[in-house]
Amino acid sequence: MSYGAECRMELEIARDEEYWRVSREADMGIWTTRDGRKIPVEKMTDAHLNNTINYLKRIDTIDMYYPWVVKMKKELERRNNEHRSD
Repeated sequence: MSYGAECRMELEIARDEEYWRVSREADMGIWTTRDGRKIPVEKMTDAHLNNTINYLKRIDTIDMYYPWVVKMKKELERRNNEHRSD
């Protein structure tokens, strides 16, 4: 195997490991804010969720943060369903 092929493989492995780390964090549902505060997704305001979703979509060119987008959209959907049933 060439050195270049080894480097590509190592980069792919690192990317996969990072994706699984992000995915596990999203499963736990504790978002880390820009200033380092940890906040449960359930405690984020609707505006904060929407702003974060839009931010992640804007910066995420390889879908690394897709698990967070899904988690936050599900939270917004859950809230909308709760309001409909009231």
